[in-house]
Amino acid sequence: IFRSNDITLATETSGWTRLNNGLYITQVYGAAGSAANGGQVYGGTQDNGSLLQSTMTTSWSQVFGGDGGYAAVDPLSPYYLYGEYVYLRLHRSTNGGANADYIYSGISDAGSSTTALFIAPFILDPNNSSRIYAGGQSLWVSNNVKATTPSWSKVTALSYTSSLISAIAVAEGNDQIIWVGYKNGTIYRSLDGGVSWDAVNNGTPSRIVTRILIDKTTPATAYVAYGGYYNTNLYKTTNNGSSWTSIHGNLPSVPVFGLTRHPSNRAWLYAGTEVGLFTSTDSGTTWGTTNDGPA
Repeated sequence: IFRSNDITLATETSGWTRLNNGLYITQVYGAAGSAANGGQVYGGTQDNGSLLQSTMTTSWSQVFGGDGGYAAVDPLSPYYLYGEYVYLRLHRSTNGGANADYIYSGISDAGSSTTALFIAPFILDPNNSSRIYAGGQSLWVSNNVKATTPSWSKVTALSYTSSLISAIAVAEGNDQIIWVGYKNGTIYRSLDGGVSWDAVNNGTPSRIVTRILIDKTTPATAYVAYGGYYNTNLYKTTNNGSSWTSIHGNLPSVPVFGLTRHPSNRAWLYAGTEVGLFTSTDSGTTWGTTNDGPA
């Protein structure tokens, strides 16, 4: 926020007083949390880099500059932080955020707008903290992301090249179940760790998949969120994608960017939308806001 006392005398570089005074505002593309070290949050932000905050402090430190994107924190060793610069250029900190270095060597999709989204998805496998899946035009995997120089390979059975990957999910408790969503709405699902894939987007929207959630209690149940200003941005399957039901319900007609469930109650869902956080206590049948949190 800036103020000019006389707009007729102001220019682009003079005649303005800065009024931010400790007000920090930025767009966070992706974030991850850890209970270690007193609690910490790591997130990638628009034009302000990948930032780290410990709950022991009130300030944020920049781990890596430029645009940040998705983020992950190793659940076993919080000194390993993963982030990215644009077009899938992944980086890693091994010292708790003092600095970070690129680890995307070997991902041929990285660095180009024709083979990766500006903010491209990657996830740390919830079953194996040494494995990362990253999405460009192809799905990439590294099984040794803690190595000095991680090695990367394509999940070759997934040969779809008509769009770019926009969402990835691995089932918590079963690393054989992998879902991938694309910018054009295509969804692929593997039940054998990526050896074979099936397209499962029959009856779902043909627009960007923003998030995929696999229910950890019953992994045949999954949720897919979409972008766009429509009233059909959230879908549910209970049979591994053979059929789908819209559970957008009374959510506003805005993009759904984030989706998760309560760790111990599968009926409690949380949807992060363009206009705030919405919650459901009945598996997505109805949605509402609360005055007790960020909604």
